[in-house]
Amino acid sequence: MTYKTSGGAIKTVTDETTFDVVNESAGTGNRIDGKIRLVGVEASGSGIVTVQGDAANVGGSNVKSVLLRVKDTKSVSPMGASGEYFVGAVNDSKFDTFELIARTESNATEIPIRVRYLVDGEQKTETVRINLSSTQGPSRPAPQMDREPPERPSQVRDTSSSGGSLNLGGIVVPLLVVVGLVGGVYTLWKRR
Repeated sequence: MTYKTSGGAIKTVTDETTFDVVNESAGTGNRIDGKIRLVGVEASGSGIVTVQGDAANVGGSNVKSVLLRVKDTKSVSPMGASGEYFVGAVNDSKFDTFELIARTESNATEIPIRVRYLVDGEQKTETVRINLSSTQGPSRPAPQMDREPPERPSQVRDTSSSGGSLNLGGIVVPLLVVVGLVGGVYTLWKRR
């Protein structure tokens, strides 16, 4: 250490200290308990937001029954069964991928995800908050399957042609009407 005294003199002092390293996981030997962290998380979409990433075990023991769920708030709600994902067991230093879908209001700024799992029979629960500030632009649309309005009739899917065949429900009926009109006009004309 070098310093200046009140009289203006420069002094240098050298000393050496040794610190003992203490293992914070006391009671478990050298093992650090398993712990789930969400890593590589990406959110995409607006209104219907898909959250994808990895549930990684950053500890030294296995974890079981890992369950992820979108938490209900005033501006965020899980989208049916897709708002919950059961990862299961994750061994130490391993990971497993997940996908969650949430419904968000226009004022939503984050998606809270509840992470619940078991370590040596003890349940751990925490909440991870996914920031939405950079995900709700026009360049990140919601998944196409979720953009259909819920009141849209399912029969609309059958109106497209497949394999080059004609859609009889959309063509035959108008043709029959036209043929009937033409036949009626011709009959009237012949009676004159």
